[in-house]
Amino acid sequence: MKQELWSYKAIGFKDTRIKKKYKRLKQEFRNKQRKILKEENSKFVKYLNECKKHTSFWKLIKKKQKKKVNCEIEMKNLRNIFYDNFNKRIMEQNEINDIILDQAIAKFESEIEKKNEEKIVIDRNDIKKIIAMLPNGKSSGFSEASNEMFKYGTSNTLIHLISALIEKIIYSRIIPSFFNVGKISPIIKDPNKSKSDYNNVRPITVSDTLTNICEKIVLIELDITSLDLPINLHVTMLSSP
Repeated sequence: MKQELWSYKAIGFKDTRIKKKYKRLKQEFRNKQRKILKEENSKFVKYLNECKKHTSFWKLIKKKQKKKVNCEIEMKNLRNIFYDNFNKRIMEQNEINDIILDQAIAKFESEIEKKNEEKIVIDRNDIKKIIAMLPNGKSSGFSEASNEMFKYGTSNTLIHLISALIEKIIYSRIIPSFFNVGKISPIIKDPNKSKSDYNNVRPITVSDTLTNICEKIVLIELDITSLDLPINLHVTMLSSP
């Protein structure tokens, strides 16, 4: 799989044949990973059910818990590195991308002007389904509200508030500023290597749960799969928030 990725990268990500092969190998690898993980979880549940003492039960639980690996790079230096990684390419002028983006925006605006404005009502059942599908064990965003809080603390009031918020966004055509805020966390690539090596650290951006829910609802409303846009948004309904 890595060999195909290197080949695909070497030719500027343009060969569709290599791209298809790489995606197929990647999918096979992911499926194998999920199968192994499912088998391990099934064995773990079986061992838990066989425990006859509380001490044995909690020993298994502690053994299953992942050990936290902390980054040893100073926060100031880490902040500068992440700033360059996330902003350098974006801030550099790219005339080709600007032209494509301007054309897409102009086309989208002209289509909106041709259509009559209709009252949009968000289906509450869609909200419920999306919340029920939120994965457990994910890092929380800047609001510190985890997926589990939404899943297991959901109520009709919460569903109504989320729906009202999305409807307000659509009517006003204004996206809240916190939707563009992500919490950047440093992740150690290899715990056996130096935890103070910049090359052994990768940043991940954690979006807020509410932002992820709204994104998926907007995709449903727009039916984005039928739009003929030259831009890949890299967002799918089953993506991991």
